[in-house]
Amino acid sequence: CKRYPEDKLLTKTMINNYTKNKLIPPPEKKKYSRDHLILLIYIYYMKDFLSISDIKAILQPLENSHFMKEGDSTSMQAIYQQAFDLINGQTGYMTRDLMRRWKMSEKAFAGDEDENNEYLHIFAFICLLSFDVYVKKKLIETLADELNKE
Repeated sequence: CKRYPEDKLLTKTMINNYTKNKLIPPPEKKKYSRDHLILLIYIYYMKDFLSISDIKAILQPLENSHFMKEGDSTSMQAIYQQAFDLINGQTGYMTRDLMRRWKMSEKAFAGDEDENNEYLHIFAFICLLSFDVYVKKKLIETLADELNKE
């Protein structure tokens, strides 16, 4: 999932900072468990659009109640699998929704005879996607704030 070849997905420094900020528990005897890796996956996906404090508010209850709870139906691994299955089930819907938005943005400037039509089409598509991301980010932040109150 790197955008550029030189991008670093996860570095030792990042992991150390996540531990210092209490996003993940410290390793035991310098070894990270599968539960640590699961938390790092969640952090990786959230860090591009949420603050560290929001990520902490979201993950702390999960860590407090389910970290190192092996073999249980509410273990970190079982929860990750459930979340992954939910996400995996959304790919068809998301593809159809993206195609619908692409067609909407295509129509936005279809009547204009402008040399920049392709740019305007892409710009309209970016605007549609940006609004979607903005609304979802605000919703996630509101939910994180609610978790922080508890």
